[in-house]
Amino acid sequence: MIYSGTFVATGEGPCVVVAIGGKSELGAIARLVTETKAPLTPLQNRLKKLSKDIGLLVAALCIGLFAVSIWQNQAPIGILMMICFRHLQR
Repeated sequence: MIYSGTFVATGEGPCVVVAIGGKSELGAIARLVTETKAPLTPLQNRLKKLSKDIGLLVAALCIGLFAVSIWQNQAPIGILMMICFRHLQR
């Protein structure tokens, strides 16, 4: 039996195709290579943690501003609009 990708220098002989594409030996190797995931580097891990921490801080600040606005008897919907759409005025 010969595999796809095998080079024959000389000679002749019959051959039978038993599998093609992803079911061949080269297809199995290609599938293994594409399924392998590279581990995250230490820098990627730190950036992932930093972005999560920044997101939590921003969420906490928004909740805090909303709570202060309710405590000061301001209209909650107005404060929500100010918090959410402030960047559109720039």
